[in-house]
Amino acid sequence: MTARDLETAVSGDRAGEQYWSKLWSESDLPRPVDPADTSLRNHLRRSFVRYFDEHLVTHRGPSAELIEVGCARSVWPVHFAWAYGMRVTGLDYSAVGCEQSRAMFARDGVAGEVIHGDLFAPPAQCLDRFDYLLSFGVVEHFEDTVGALVSMARMVKPGGRIYTLIPNQVGAMGAVQKRLDRAFFDMHVPLDEPALRAAHERAGLAVLDSRYFMATNFGVLNHSTFATGSTAARVRAAIRQGFVAASAGVWLGEAMLGRDWPTSRALSPYAVCVAERRTPRS
Repeated sequence: MTARDLETAVSGDRAGEQYWSKLWSESDLPRPVDPADTSLRNHLRRSFVRYFDEHLVTHRGPSAELIEVGCARSVWPVHFAWAYGMRVTGLDYSAVGCEQSRAMFARDGVAGEVIHGDLFAPPAQCLDRFDYLLSFGVVEHFEDTVGALVSMARMVKPGGRIYTLIPNQVGAMGAVQKRLDRAFFDMHVPLDEPALRAAHERAGLAVLDSRYFMATNFGVLNHSTFATGSTAARVRAAIRQGFVAASAGVWLGEAMLGRDWPTSRALSPYAVCVAERRTPRS
């Protein structure tokens, strides 16, 4: 068994590095975040930006440091460098994902650092260092959710904040995902918002905010385990597009009314938690 196989076995990674590296190598780099873009296609990103302003960021500038765990191809480190003036770092176990993140930093003029490493064995230069840690769709891939959060907590300073977002696989999104691509669904440990909150508390973190996030976003549906261009993939892409159109209709209604629709366990696409490390690491 290789060292990587051992890490995967111990951490209970349901997806695995090979899946992500293959997925990232087949995709173009995403465009940067533009909070000024009020188009419907930017509704999701603007929702994230509002949440960061209201519930995560307490100080900004070059004295603030942020790391994203599972940073492959993420637009958010660049956004935090641009919008808040932070020094940014990314950590990912996919070498392909790391190279793509470095390419995004270079493209967008950000002098960030990208580290190829394992969440469950954080590099020494990451320990007790960061004011903010982000993860989007990471912890739910590991059987040991609490262990993943404990490892993340090792990277933030006392008083540092951890932002964790996961897909809501226990509501309607999960039910549809299970039928659309069961193999992809099985890469996740289904967690609801109370379970996400409890995992942070069991990891010794002080929860500041925990909730379902957004009324709907069927864009989270995925059929990536089917071969690109296959009949099965094309059929599922058409089905997914129909669901995405329904979400876009809800977003349009929110824009017209000037308020967000209620979140729920049944229909919200995500659960999110912001927690703080209150005590020095033992």
